[in-house]
Amino acid sequence: MCSISGVLVPPLGDRDLAILHGKFLETVCAAQDRGRDSHGYTVYYRNASASFKEMGTPSMEELPYGTAWAGGIQQVVNNNRAEPTTEWVPQKREQDIQPFTAFPWTIAHNGTIANDKELAEKYKLVLDTNIDSAVIPAILARYGVQHLSLGQVREVLREVQGSFALSLTHALFPDEVYLAVNYKPLFVGVHRLTKAVMWSSLPEYINSRYKDATYWDGYWDVKQVSPFTLMHIQMLAGTPVFTQIPLREWKENRRALIVASGGLDSTTAAAKYLAMGYETELLHFRYAARAEVSEVHSVGRIADRLGIRSRVVPISAFKEDIGHSSLTGTGDLVTGRRGEMSAEYAHEWVPARNTVFLSVAIGIAEAWDFGTVVLGNNLEESGAFPDNEVILTRTFNDLTSWIVNVDKQVGVAAPVGNLMKHEIVKLALELENVLGISFLDITHSCYEEGQPCGTCGPDYMRMKAFKMNGVIDPLEYKEPAPEGFWEGCKPYERHSSVAREESTAGQASAAS
Repeated sequence: MCSISGVLVPPLGDRDLAILHGKFLETVCAAQDRGRDSHGYTVYYRNASASFKEMGTPSMEELPYGTAWAGGIQQVVNNNRAEPTTEWVPQKREQDIQPFTAFPWTIAHNGTIANDKELAEKYKLVLDTNIDSAVIPAILARYGVQHLSLGQVREVLREVQGSFALSLTHALFPDEVYLAVNYKPLFVGVHRLTKAVMWSSLPEYINSRYKDATYWDGYWDVKQVSPFTLMHIQMLAGTPVFTQIPLREWKENRRALIVASGGLDSTTAAAKYLAMGYETELLHFRYAARAEVSEVHSVGRIADRLGIRSRVVPISAFKEDIGHSSLTGTGDLVTGRRGEMSAEYAHEWVPARNTVFLSVAIGIAEAWDFGTVVLGNNLEESGAFPDNEVILTRTFNDLTSWIVNVDKQVGVAAPVGNLMKHEIVKLALELENVLGISFLDITHSCYEEGQPCGTCGPDYMRMKAFKMNGVIDPLEYKEPAPEGFWEGCKPYERHSSVAREESTAGQASAAS
């Protein structure tokens, strides 16, 4: 909707002030990428302030408050506005252009406030503009000129419905600023040498190169303000001090949705969350894999054995549209790549599979109120499959603030993401003892349908992992392990849960 930019200025000599002035204008000009309808500035000195507002885009030639920043300047805030269709003003006045001030507060806001009229009515506010952003400083002004804590500012912002990245400045404390975001982007950069602090809507605006910057360029440490965060920055003796609090406390949600293949890794992940006391549900994607029937059957049996629900969701795109995978019968089947050779390279790669799975799973989790989506990716297979790297789930975890709605929170977890196969088998055996439930004997790891082959990459790694734990794999393979392979290993111990009636495997499941 807009861009906002600003700078907290430490004590600087005239030369550095001139450079910082040019650098800030360069940032503002770069930021017009997010707003070209109008722009404005509010400048704070120790004992005075000034504003400049006009229609259209900023330029490097405009110096709205003198040919250079004077000594004593402490803060500048800016807004480049992209006017929302719902707030179009045919004949704009200066008071319709940000930043907005209701003494002693000034706001620069990116986003849309959906309940501004309701807030104005609630607090009986008389505003000189219909632009939604003006309601926030007006509410804060009701506190008078007192300095507000982070908690007090948060209470005001919690009443706002909509989207925002904003800066709030108190006229009597121009050496500090409040920055708040829900999901709108905001980045803060600190200059390593001078300790000037600059913020803007995208990192490249701060990192844009100013032709006269000399040592200024390349010295900005830029970080994103985390979603749903309220930050306070104060310049103390030339050094910025940062304090931040979450904008809201999320209610703990102990419901976990497990992306389940029916294999070793995702089943162990499900058992771990079950052992931690989570309400756990399996989510299986039917995507026309060669072992589809066996996988669906296995997921149903696992859900029944663990006493939890499962759901099966078809995704036809992997076979009908994406293709190019031997695992779905739409690519060349690589022959002769068995055992170790199959385990160390992604011959059976399915394009973007885990990315698609996670995206759909997050949507289901949001819709059905799950707090966590769990993927069974692991350290072992990250050596061959890029989408098994734990960084994938971490990245999705960072992205969920922009994937789900503002009143929802969904996390992404990879509980076996840092484990090798033999460590996963060890954890699974421990979990079977903790839960008193056997589940390894009904998992299906094989790429092939029906009885596991014993020679594909997953089967090869699985058998070796059991051997490394000194336990015989309970599955029967078409091609058994070589003679003597299980020497010294003890039989797999089946718990009493196996005796549970399984005539209707997945009876506790809810297929969709």
